[in-house]
Amino acid sequence: MERRSTSSTLHLMDGANDRRRRIVLPLQLVPTGYSVDSAGMSSTVAVAPRRAADIWRRLHGLVCVFKPAGCTVNHCMRVLRHRLAADLNAVEEARYAAVVDGRTAAAGDSASLEPPLVDSASLEPPLVDSASLEPPLAGLNPRLLTGPALQPVDVRVARLASLGRHMSGPLLLGVNSGARLAAALRDAGPQVRVHQVTARLGLATDTLLAAGRPTERAAYGHVTRGRLEAVLSGLQAAHQRLMFEHTGLPVNSQAAYELASRGPARPERGAPPVIYGLRCQQFAPPFVTIEVHSCNESSQYLLTLVADLGRQLRTAAVTVRSRCLRHGPFHLEHALLMKHWQLEHVQRNMRQCLVTAARGLTAPLSATLQPVQGPGGGPQEAAGSRAARHRE
Repeated sequence: MERRSTSSTLHLMDGANDRRRRIVLPLQLVPTGYSVDSAGMSSTVAVAPRRAADIWRRLHGLVCVFKPAGCTVNHCMRVLRHRLAADLNAVEEARYAAVVDGRTAAAGDSASLEPPLVDSASLEPPLVDSASLEPPLAGLNPRLLTGPALQPVDVRVARLASLGRHMSGPLLLGVNSGARLAAALRDAGPQVRVHQVTARLGLATDTLLAAGRPTERAAYGHVTRGRLEAVLSGLQAAHQRLMFEHTGLPVNSQAAYELASRGPARPERGAPPVIYGLRCQQFAPPFVTIEVHSCNESSQYLLTLVADLGRQLRTAAVTVRSRCLRHGPFHLEHALLMKHWQLEHVQRNMRQCLVTAARGLTAPLSATLQPVQGPGGGPQEAAGSRAARHRE
């Protein structure tokens, strides 16, 4: 008996210590016409299924959608479930209607033949077997009795990362068995995200958003672009020092140099946020636009960052708009607009996201910020903490 493989393997190369890692992806995540190997994704000739059941068996993968501002992630997941279920039911309804129309046309052609002229009064009524009669519901659509074949709750949707209600940008969702691919991306390490934040100077609110209730007003005429960039550079340098303090390594040590030579270090999942870059894109007081490169950040953390920036500038600041530009290897070009959340576009986006995810997973991995184990087996104390306690 021939045994068929049920999974494909991606081999990842760790840039830190040249180790090969294996991530096993189920074949359900590989769409028809694609194969996964150590080099990523390779395409062959794809055959589109014609039945809703065949489409449903292949509807597994990662989808990148564009989340608009003002709606929650749960709302986007609910809309995607309903639209996929409605499109799959429409495919089955169209297939049944085509079959019924074919039968009706054949019956119409046979009925168009002119019957012979017979005196019906001279004929006796024929004997009809009641068992040969069709039931009265035989010609009805069975969907009218059983309901839709697929319900929205049957479509499983899981998110890879979250975005705040006031934020917009690419949102990665795993559909059905695509949640396994989302888990593989999470296990590969936290992804760096790029945000574009627009702030307003001279105003403070209770929600840290410009739409909140004002609690403070301050002057901002003394804020210049040079002063803003100086504060941003100080915040970026402070976070770079914080990355090495998490490891307990002195900044001027050989171990710290080897860690920095592997590329931008990534924090562990659940670790405090790390900012890799802060840059002023536009300065038009009272509005300023800042580009933030960070990892493990949340929407509330970005709001707090803007408020702290206003305090360091000796004024107040609130967030007007926050937009995610990139999530790891996924950019805005990969995201589907809400008007394109349809079965055809989702299938095409799944193939594109699978290729992008495979390339991102097979890329060399940078170093991970992990606490250094001390002599007693616990985390080693950071050099700055030891010096501060010595002074006390």
